[in-house]
Amino acid sequence: MIRKYILTENKAPDMFVGRFRWHLDDNNNAIVEWEWPANRMVRLMLVFEIKDDNEPDIAQLIEDKAHHDVITRELASRFTKRIPQEQRRFMICPAYFEENHSVVVYQPTYVTDWLYKKTKIMVKTLYEPLPFGQYQKVTFQITTHDATQLPLISEVMQYVIHDNENELGHYPIDKAVMAGAAHFYIKKDHSVKCVLDDEYAHLLDIRNVRS
Repeated sequence: MIRKYILTENKAPDMFVGRFRWHLDDNNNAIVEWEWPANRMVRLMLVFEIKDDNEPDIAQLIEDKAHHDVITRELASRFTKRIPQEQRRFMICPAYFEENHSVVVYQPTYVTDWLYKKTKIMVKTLYEPLPFGQYQKVTFQITTHDATQLPLISEVMQYVIHDNENELGHYPIDKAVMAGAAHFYIKKDHSVKCVLDDEYAHLLDIRNVRS
């Protein structure tokens, strides 16, 4: 039975976590990974989910008995958690048992950047060549699992006209084209692709499909 947590700032190199990394998978799961310290007495990793903007304070979290997950060295070197609608960060803290049934929590801690639930956008591009001419009609079918994001998508998404490997220009998508109720024309040897402003890449995930 664990009696209490004890903080330590031991700076022994073999107690440090190795590579610490994180990413969001296609199903909006946060994947937090690490390499266990070389010192094998470090058998535990405490994982705290951070919801507010304050700098995480491990001493305060322990004092408040904040909820956390405990991963054992024998079990895994990663942690997976579904991201909710709100942003999240995750903090990991290596720890080890003492003979008095206390857990020594080693500092420093390791904290991820903010992770956000991504909205998936599927863009199907329909091409209809016009007879007896050099142009084709283009219509978009844009769908998403979160309709509340459509106003944002329409503001930050553009389409790009390509000539083989070259970009010929970026153009805004008006609401009628966005809704699939309007079309535009490009040359038959050109193609289009929808793109997003880079600053929204952490919120939106766009997939282009050609008919």
